[in-house]
Order: sequence, then structure tokens, then C-alpha cells
Amino acid sequence: MTLSEQDRERQSDEIYTDRLIRGSVYCGTCGYNLRTLPYVYQCPECGQRYNARPLTMKGVFLPQQAEPPVSQVLFLLVCMAAAGVLFFDAFTPPDIWRLLGGTLLTIFSVVECPKAWHSVRRYLLARAIIRRINREI
Repeated sequence: MTLSEQDRERQSDEIYTDRLIRGSVYCGTCGYNLRTLPYVYQCPECGQRYNARPLTMKGVFLPQQAEPPVSQVLFLLVCMAAAGVLFFDAFTPPDIWRLLGGTLLTIFSVVECPKAWHSVRRYLLARAIIRRINREI
């Protein structure tokens, strides 16, 4: 009999429910130190469920150097500026190729904007959790 992926995950979670976290692992929502709590449980501070099982790591935060997404945001801003310039130049004498390039850059910028915003939010959340952790130490 072959177990499905969900059954294997559930069994692995059940095995780790009795084991306690020995190192410093922090809640991904509030930054609470989860040391001495079970690997699969919920944060006593905010109530968010987490799974600190190795290779899963859902809902937890491991302190590391958080790098700002400067290159991603800068690239997005350059694409948006280039799209604006191409659109402006496309109508001064009418030029279909500049209009097409401006349209493609605008579409690219619209698609990439949520990704850049998500990266900025993730960076700011990581910085806030790191500050909260440093205040507790």
C-alpha cells in the first residue's frame, strides 16, 4: 500500500509533535521565540500555527541578514520610466515601434509591481521581527 503525500506529511507531523525545538526559532508573525515548544504547534503569543519540522519550516522565522530588494525595485522603476519616455516619444511624431515598446514595458511593469511590493513587505516584516528579537535579548 502506497501512502499519499498528505498522509506522509501528516505522519511526519505526528512524529514531530512530541519533540521539542532546541534552538532559537521565531514565529514568522510576531517574532516569539519558539524554543522548548513542539515542532508542530501554534504560537502562544499570537496563535499562528507553525511547522518547524526540518525541510518544512512553515510559519517560522530564522534570524538571518535581511537584504533590501534594491535591485528589484530599481529595475522596476527604470522599466516604468523607460515606458513613460517611449510613450511620450511615440506621439511627437507618431511611431508605432516606440508605442509598442512602451506598451510592452508597461505590461511588464504592471506584472512585476506586485512581486516587488511583496519583496518590500517581506523585507520590512523581517526587519521588524529582527528588531523585536533584539529588544528581547
